[in-house]
Amino acid sequence: GTIRPAGKTPQARVGSLVRRLRVALLDHPHLIGLVHERGAAARMFQPVQAALATELARIGQHGEEAALTILALQQHVLASLVLERALARTPGPDPEQIQDWQGPDDPALVARLAEQPDHEQLFEVGLVALLAHLAPG
Repeated sequence: GTIRPAGKTPQARVGSLVRRLRVALLDHPHLIGLVHERGAAARMFQPVQAALATELARIGQHGEEAALTILALQQHVLASLVLERALARTPGPDPEQIQDWQGPDDPALVARLAEQPDHEQLFEVGLVALLAHLAPG
């Protein structure tokens, strides 16, 4: 079906599409494997790719540049989901690793690295960085 973006800026509209894809895949985790088994991955992603292409065309991205942007956004969604699922099956971070820290003296950094990752927050940080690429410049 047709997917409609939300937001006033190009970044907001593209971001809304990418977030909707992530939510859809989170809500139906079996879809990725099922679609892959049937060789229908391209068909599954085509509606969101078409919506993204429309938004990218509005800001002047076409052809190879638009394709790379779409694939990077799609890969960000899929990689974040695969990593989230993989980490859910492993033990959490080991606080004793803090003692082995070889980096700068930054207790807040070390403490945060020792915590369980917030997957939604990490997805958003990566998405914001990718969306910054869309800024006119």
